[in-house]
Amino acid sequence: RIIETILCQGRAEFSDPQDMASVKDALDKFACAGLVTCEEKGIRLTDDGLPYSRHVAALFDTSQMRI
Repeated sequence: RIIETILCQGRAEFSDPQDMASVKDALDKFACAGLVTCEEKGIRLTDDGLPYSRHVAALFDTSQMRI
């Protein structure tokens, strides 16, 4: 669901805070580059971040997570 909303809507809201916590370090790198904004309950791609939406969405692919 998270991956789909990032790719289709350019944003995602999290019902479980753990969703964002598990990829916080990687999200911080995208945020520092101005590609996403981290909000209290989710993330939003910036206009500059739209071309990187697949990279951001991939952070939430549990089959690829390296925790």
